[in-house]
Amino acid sequence: MAATEETHWWFVGRRRMIASLIEELPPPASARVIELGAGTGGNLEMLKAFGTVSAMEYDAGAREVAAAKGGIPVVAGRLPDDIPFEAESADIVGLFDVLEHVEDDAGTLRAIRKILAPDGVLILSVPAHQWLWSGHDEVLHHFRRYSKEELRHLAVECGYRLRRLTYFNCALFPAAALVRLLDRRDTDGDVAGGSIPPAPINATLTAILTAEARLARLFKGLPIGLSLFAVLTRNGQ
Repeated sequence: MAATEETHWWFVGRRRMIASLIEELPPPASARVIELGAGTGGNLEMLKAFGTVSAMEYDAGAREVAAAKGGIPVVAGRLPDDIPFEAESADIVGLFDVLEHVEDDAGTLRAIRKILAPDGVLILSVPAHQWLWSGHDEVLHHFRRYSKEELRHLAVECGYRLRRLTYFNCALFPAAALVRLLDRRDTDGDVAGGSIPPAPINATLTAILTAEARLARLFKGLPIGLSLFAVLTRNGQ
């Protein structure tokens, strides 16, 4: 991931979707931004454009890479019971393809809510459609994939108000879904982002996801996709 996330189409496209959702808020001046589960830090430079950034990562090796890459403090922590940030200390919390890795997803969302400022926003992404479960998910140590209604219900149950819920990676959905369904038991294949495809393919796929980020903003969402993005605020805000 550290070697590919700067230029790989999936990571580039996801960053553009994240940036679009933050711009749409819009964020307060000098927002306090926290990324939980920052991995090897591929989002940190992008997030710096929106305020003061802090990050948390469980894995020590990834944490070291992330801190060196972005010049941003990346602290140790674990979801849901060891989040080393004070109550109401974040205007924006990012949780990008992390929730599916945590067994207690409801406990995680409740814990994150405590570190959000009263008008704070949680932006998260997760893999969509449990019926697409395959060896790909097992290799990545997922506990689940989410339907739109499941994610909506979970967010409301944990005290959030849903500001935006949309699919992403829509154009590639038919082909990717077919591959996943035919290869349900394949745990030996390349996972998403493991290697960069040839430059023309990478550029084309990057352009597709960049266009999707614009379309999702223009039309307030996309009808189907391999991922779900949610923008959540504390209930009553």
